Amino acid sequence: MQQTAGYRPVMYGLKQGDKVEHIQIYKRGTKVKRIPHVCTVVSESLWLITLQAENYKITVDKRDIGKNVELYRLEDEVMNHREPKITAEQLLEECKVYGTEKAAEKIIAEKYGLKPLTVKTYIVQWKIKEKLKAEKQPDVAETAEEAKKKSQEELIEDTKWAPAESVAESKPKHRSDLLRIKHIEVTGEIYDYQITQGGIQITDSESRSQTFTISDFDEMIQELQAAKAAHINYFGGTSSENKDICK
Repeated sequence: MQQTAGYRPVMYGLKQGDKVEHIQIYKRGTKVKRIPHVCTVVSESLWLITLQAENYKITVDKRDIGKNVELYRLEDEVMNHREPKITAEQLLEECKVYGTEKAAEKIIAEKYGLKPLTVKTYIVQWKIKEKLKAEKQPDVAETAEEAKKKSQEELIEDTKWAPAESVAESKPKHRSDLLRIKHIEVTGEIYDYQITQGGIQITDSESRSQTFTISDFDEMIQELQAAKAAHINYFGGTSSENKDICK
């Protein structure tokens, strides 16, 4: 609805209960601010239109229409008891895909043969934005709960220890299982051994310890085997048989 120059009183034919969009225009220099309200018509007189907003009433002087006020009649099928071209459920699904911005309103309007302003009214009237926000919150809570459960399960797996007396039996069959073991402790007659992924730490009875990598052990084993062979060749028999000679 827009006024022309030399306004004369005119009736727009608004009836009580009709839906309109009232836009208040504020101008400051070159800046223009438009504040829209979806309202219900209370009454129309020759010079005034009374509207009911959500919690307050607005009285529009018809002479201001087209200047600092714009007024649009809404094609609201729901309020006029006509079958809507789109249901609240359909609009909710469309907004999940396209969103609720101005561009989305235009896309949805073209798809269902509506005006973008009508789609905008439905989004407000059917609380589509609130519903979309409410649907997202359980997903976040569920994701956090799943992450917490997964973290607890990983913590339990990481703190598993293999029994010292059954090291051979507890040897993991898969590499993924091996990575869960922090270390294995084995007590021998002479030394204590702490076996980790990085190597083996050997501790004697006086708590002196030294850590060797697997490659270190390969070289040590070769040297010990060579020393054993030399001992047998020189002394003959076993080390226990040549105990007196070694002294």
